[in-house]
Amino acid sequence: MQSLTQADLIRILVKRKWWIVVSIAMCVLMAYGVWKILPKTYKSTVIVTIDSPKVAKDYVKGLGGAEGRGFEDPATIAMQQVTIGLTNKSVLLPIIENLKPYPDSRDETAESMMNRLRKAVTVAKPKDGVGIAISFQHFDPHLAQAAAALLAAKLQEDNAKRREGLIETTTEFLSTELKRMKGELEAKEQAISDFKKAHIGELPAQLEANLRTLDRLQADLTSSSESLNKAGERLTALDKAIRDLSDIGSTDLVPVDRNMRMGDTRPLDSRRVKLEELKHKLNELLGIYKESYPDVMHLREEIRLLESELRSVDGNQPDEDTGAAGQVESGGKSVRKGSDPFLKELMKERNEVKGEIAFLKEKQVNAVRQIKEFEGHVQRTPAAEQGLAILVRDYENLQKGYQTLLDKRTNARIVENYESRQFGEQYRIIEPANLPIREEPPTIVHFLLGGLVLGCVFGLGGVIGVELLKSGFRRPEEIETYLGLPVIASIPPFDARLAELDGARSRALLTGPKTDIGISERAPAYSSYGDGRKWRKSGLGKQSAAYTSLSQNNHLITKWWPHSIMAEQYRVASTRLLLMTAEKQNVVTLVASSVMGEGKTTTAVNIAYVLAHDLKKPTLLIDCDFKRPMVHEYVGISVEPGLSEAMQGKDILENCIHPYAGIPLSILPCGDPSNRPTSISGIQYMKQILPELRTRYDHVILDGPPVLTLADVNILSSVADRVIFVVRAGLTSQEMVRTGVKQLGVDGDGIGVVLTHVEMEFTPYLMYHSDYAAKNC
Repeated sequence: MQSLTQADLIRILVKRKWWIVVSIAMCVLMAYGVWKILPKTYKSTVIVTIDSPKVAKDYVKGLGGAEGRGFEDPATIAMQQVTIGLTNKSVLLPIIENLKPYPDSRDETAESMMNRLRKAVTVAKPKDGVGIAISFQHFDPHLAQAAAALLAAKLQEDNAKRREGLIETTTEFLSTELKRMKGELEAKEQAISDFKKAHIGELPAQLEANLRTLDRLQADLTSSSESLNKAGERLTALDKAIRDLSDIGSTDLVPVDRNMRMGDTRPLDSRRVKLEELKHKLNELLGIYKESYPDVMHLREEIRLLESELRSVDGNQPDEDTGAAGQVESGGKSVRKGSDPFLKELMKERNEVKGEIAFLKEKQVNAVRQIKEFEGHVQRTPAAEQGLAILVRDYENLQKGYQTLLDKRTNARIVENYESRQFGEQYRIIEPANLPIREEPPTIVHFLLGGLVLGCVFGLGGVIGVELLKSGFRRPEEIETYLGLPVIASIPPFDARLAELDGARSRALLTGPKTDIGISERAPAYSSYGDGRKWRKSGLGKQSAAYTSLSQNNHLITKWWPHSIMAEQYRVASTRLLLMTAEKQNVVTLVASSVMGEGKTTTAVNIAYVLAHDLKKPTLLIDCDFKRPMVHEYVGISVEPGLSEAMQGKDILENCIHPYAGIPLSILPCGDPSNRPTSISGIQYMKQILPELRTRYDHVILDGPPVLTLADVNILSSVADRVIFVVRAGLTSQEMVRTGVKQLGVDGDGIGVVLTHVEMEFTPYLMYHSDYAAKNC
């Protein structure tokens, strides 16, 4: 695909102007026909508005209508509400059932007809900006008016039902959620209560009391240890004093138990010691806590039980004097009872000290046990605190959620009463549906303008697209840039008018201004390189005659139209060929192309004719295209004898070379069609006879076969001094041309390009040639 400059676009548009005009005319006519065929539509409009609530929103929260959506535009919200409401089935279905707007669609389902209705309904803001405009389009103006009015009425009814249903559903949902939330809240309260009972003494609120109790117990333990040490020292001193007194005086035997307590003394009971300790602890707790504190109540119960047990024991105890008369039990020992009152006093004091020691030891054991117990409470307090915090947090969250739901349900009940008394938003019709008179766009003006635009798009786009889609070269500069090869001539199309007019102008250019310039009646004009060429005979002054083409035996335009632009370009090519081979004599030139139909043979015969006729150079033209020989037809000679007869020995080579038109031009045709040689054998024979033929002529022109079709041309290019590569503009792709040039195997200095069928718009020097000649006519 090639790029086009601005100048190229202008030339293309001028060249294809009738194509564009026809495209525009056809599109405009088609648009008019479409407007006539399509049914006309009419639009009826009803304007509604949404009345604000009659109670301030600060007191009653509504249903989230246009008045309660934060910073959004109320008009935009209202438009959205109306648009959504008009798409409801409850609004559209009554229109289908009552008005039957689409009688031609009896087989359609209700859903498909509702979709058609939704497309026919439009919602917009009126021109004055007040309210909301609801429009309905239809082919019948009366039905459009009825449908628009029914839409507004059904919209009011549907809005009221929708709001009531929404309130009822909201209230029911909130009641269900409240019931569920209440059950969860009660379950969480029970869980907190059970947790506190299971962790009594370890709760965070009891931590401070536990720490104070630990301090007190630690002080009691220290005090008990000190008192126990002192009591032990006293007991040791009393034992020593009693032994000393017993050894001095005469005494009687008195039973003494294992604890060195005399037999006449009541034994010490540990329960009494524990009772005293519990009473002491109770006094301490009462100084800190109330009577209802669990530890205080527990201690009181223990003291009551212990006192009742001691009372029962005291009632069954025997007389104190019973054991004094007999012997002591087994395991005991006896001391001599002295009559000294001081000894008695010492023994009594010793017994008291022993009782005190036993009490202190019991107290110390109890203190250690309680310290361990309270230390355990303190250590387990963080874990209990964390567990309690989780429960309390969940409970508080549930409580907040419950309170929120409760507030919402209360508000929902208020809104239910609020809506039932029609204090909320209400749709109100401020302008009833009108009866449309004019049809809706697109009108005929729109269709015609659309056809005009479409015609311009198709015309311009088609013209430019055709040029862009051309894969070949369009101008000589592209070949020189893409291939790096020189272009020795640019041949325009063989158009009869171009040949006729430009032939006259070329004469004027060469000979000066002249009057009554004519062209020979025998000179035929050309329409193209290809097929379908017909004769046309005319003079310069006969402009109104019909232009026709010529037959294939008239491609020799340098002979029939020597003053045409095409002939002039062939003379340019021949002259440049002479300049390229000026330093060499007896030049062999191969004329080749990539594919068939590019003007290769036409170029060969015209260059050969110019070399012989205009430049007076002895020239031999050899037809080397054995598959499709055309030289004999283009120059109008017999096809035999030729190469095939000479190669097969049926005739000598001299007889096979045909002279032409009394000029130093000789032609060697291919020969008898039935006995033509194969490409390889014919080219090999050419390679043998070419050195001899080279010496006879200044120029030998070889019309070779297409390069991409046959590989035989490589042999010809190896024996040729110069190669003229023919390329048809706009036909042969650039890649094919590159491949063909590469396949020849010739360097850039030995090859020149002839670009055929070049549009006049892309060869400004030819336009200059034509304009200059016109001025001199």
